[in-house]
Amino acid sequence: MAGAVGPAAATSALEGAAAQSTALTLEGVKLQGVFQANQAISSAATQVTNSVKTACEGAEKASQKG
Repeated sequence: MAGAVGPAAATSALEGAAAQSTALTLEGVKLQGVFQANQAISSAATQVTNSVKTACEGAEKASQKG
């Protein structure tokens, strides 16, 4: 049979594929963690920006009254 592989070669190929799949899964989990961290940073930055904007608006109103 041309192109046939023995059981040992097939087992080795399957083990290699399983290891690669595990590595890709771990990489996906790591990237998901990075994405979630980026979302948290973005949310915090938005909150800070909004706080600064509110403070500036308050200061502007106070200066107009003065």
